[in-house]
Amino acid sequence: MLRELARERIDILFDLATKVYRYNRDLARRYVILALKIAMRARIRMPRHIRWRYCKKCFSPLTPGINAVVRIKPKGEGYVIIHCLDCGHLFRIPIKRKESEK
Repeated sequence: MLRELARERIDILFDLATKVYRYNRDLARRYVILALKIAMRARIRMPRHIRWRYCKKCFSPLTPGINAVVRIKPKGEGYVIIHCLDCGHLFRIPIKRKESEK
């Protein structure tokens, strides 16, 4: 019950953060921080689609083309690079290939 409610509120806060970001960046960051605190309090892990939507350094919601650059590097296993344009932080997400493709 508590975890379901926390997930709903986290989704709502991230939607609000992405909508408000263009007009008020500080408020958008506050929404992201509140969502993280809710997740910690409820002891749930952030869903993957949300974990990649905010910067781990400055907590701004990332929108490709506005404040983030997303690139794909296919070398070896490959990975996705997300570059925050607000603080310059880079983070990489590994791409695992299926066993049949190797």
